[in-house]
Amino acid sequence: MIEAAAETYQVDAQSIVSINGIETFYGRITGNARVLDALTTLAFHYPSDRTRDRSEFFTKELMEYMLLGPE
Repeated sequence: MIEAAAETYQVDAQSIVSINGIETFYGRITGNARVLDALTTLAFHYPSDRTRDRSEFFTKELMEYMLLGPE
């Protein structure tokens, strides 16, 4: 998956892994909100003072997340 992203976005795979490591403090920070809950909230209850595009973005991300789930 990392190699595919690196090729798609023309970024070194090492850079992707490094950024992910820094953002998660190398796995020690995993967050305390479930992804499904966060995406659902952002897709359907995005603050009204924000643009509609953000809600559409998170709706798409929610659908992609659901497609990754078990069959």
